[in-house]
Order: sequence, then C-alpha cells, then structure tokens
Amino acid sequence: MKWNNILSLVYLFAKGVAELLNFAKKYERKKKIRDRAIRALRDEAQSFLDLIEQFNDKSEEQISFIDSVTKDPSLSNINRLINGLSQLYFIYSKIIEAFIKLARCCNEIMSCEPFIKELEESDKDLYAFIYWVGRAYDSEKDQIKFDRKFYRFIKLYEDRFFEKTKEYEIEKITCAIEDIKQKMPTLKFWISKKKRSIRKGVKRNLDKSLKSLDNVSAKIVIEDLDIAEIKDYIPTKFRPIATLFEEISSSIQ
Repeated sequence: MKWNNILSLVYLFAKGVAELLNFAKKYERKKKIRDRAIRALRDEAQSFLDLIEQFNDKSEEQISFIDSVTKDPSLSNINRLINGLSQLYFIYSKIIEAFIKLARCCNEIMSCEPFIKELEESDKDLYAFIYWVGRAYDSEKDQIKFDRKFYRFIKLYEDRFFEKTKEYEIEKITCAIEDIKQKMPTLKFWISKKKRSIRKGVKRNLDKSLKSLDNVSAKIVIEDLDIAEIKDYIPTKFRPIATLFEEISSSIQ
C-alpha cells in the first residue's frame, strides 16, 4: 500500500530531524537572533517530532485495544476500533504534511548563508542531512521525490541518522506482527458482519481521514526505489501498526 510506503520513508528521518532541531535551537541562543527561516525550520521540526510521538502513543493504544475487539466483538467495540483507526489515519496525513513543510524549510534555509556556513563547519553530516532533505523538495510542484539517490544517502549515513534494526529486536517485531495477523481473520469477520451497523459519524470520520491521507500522499513521489531495501531501517514501533493498516484497510472501506 502506498500509504505505508510513504510513512515508512518519512519515519526514517525522525532521528536526523531531532538533531537538526537541537542545532537550530543552539544556534539561535548562541547568536541571539530570531531569523524567520531558522524559526520556521525549528518550528516545523518540532511539529514533525510531536506528531511522530503522538502517532506512536495512539498506535500502541490501538494495538492493545485489538484484544478487546476479538474477545468481545460488540458493535460498540467495532465502532471504537474504527474511530481509533480514523484518528491514526488523520495523524498519519499530518505527519506527511509536516515532513513536506520541513523539506520546504530545508530547501529555503540553504540560502541562509550564516546558518548554513556554521552548520557545515561544525557538523558536516548534519549539513548533508539538511541538503538532501531540501534537495528532495520540488518548489514548483510542492512535492517530495524519493529516488535511488535517497537510498544511497540513507546507506551512507546509516550509522548517524538511520538506526538499523538490531538482531535482538527482530524476534520481538516478528512476534508482534504475527500476533496481529492471527487476530485479523476474527477482526475482518466482525467488521464485515457489522459494517452496515457502524455509526454514520464513525464512518464519516473514517472517510474524511482517508480523503485527507489520499490528498497529501499525492505529494510524495517514490521513484525507482524498492521499499524492501530500506525495511531494516524502519523503526521498530512502526512495523506492527503498518501491518494492522495493511490487513484491515480493505475491510473498513
């Protein structure tokens, strides 16, 4: 599914964005300035990271709630599950939107010579990070393109910005994903069975969230890049919820 591919890619940048945010804050304090471009970069980085954290918390809440639905597939629980997924889809679209804004800021900040010069002199890796994120942004189309060059960038800076999944985490991830997959037949059955009885407001919220996600996803172009090549860099927290999205989306639309 394209949505998961996009969020998988965007999720990779959380660590680098956190470092960029810290540098921008230190720079402002050191220079005692309030430059518009730097402030915009700082604000967009903070917004992106806040949304990632919000998404993580909501994802864990939904995954925990699945047990309640499979044990007690009441209409109330079905409605609550779908409403929770609608909220996740909405946050999901906001994360992508925030990343596009952040990439736009990275693109614009490259012309802010004092900031960029100090960044390049003090941290060449972080300079490369902001350069590559900014380079991906197309100002004419207001969109981002991930391509093979981006994959090389990820590989080149994997030890600094992109945490590869540790061996000991693989078993934990696998168990979490398998646990969700085992519950899917029951979830799909009850959602399908009670689909016509789902509250109109819940269905309306879902449709609105999916439309928002479709609109913002159209601004991300994945070109000549196989997501399987970067799967080891996708954060542990995201993989189980990605599986949930893939398994359940077709049942609730």
